[in-house]
Amino acid sequence: MGVRVHYVGRKQQFRSLDQNINSTISSYPITNGYFGMRGSSFKVREIHSRNHEETAKDFFNKIAKGGILDLQTIKGGVVSRLKDGTIISYRKITSSSNSPAVEIRFRKINSKYGIKDQKIHFVQDK
Repeated sequence: MGVRVHYVGRKQQFRSLDQNINSTISSYPITNGYFGMRGSSFKVREIHSRNHEETAKDFFNKIAKGGILDLQTIKGGVVSRLKDGTIISYRKITSSSNSPAVEIRFRKINSKYGIKDQKIHFVQDK
């Protein structure tokens, strides 16, 4: 009996970052390979919205679509491993900002779209 694999999204199809990037950047534009605006450093970014939790989930579902889900890797979150080796992690609450965050890390290749390693905090608009 095999282990059941869970994917991000409805279709059970293994995908890469480059397959997901067009739908992601149509909702979340990039500048010089980074999403949102600069936070505490170039690799730490912020995206502000009225409903920061829903925005974080939407961003994760778009960029991590078709990745294999690993539910036991990080406390309070999930990890999606994409076909090209990219790892996308989502945490509902971070210790540094007490907000949701998505982190993008490349293992094997860089994105042909220029996306860089980064951690994005989703901040509640006031």
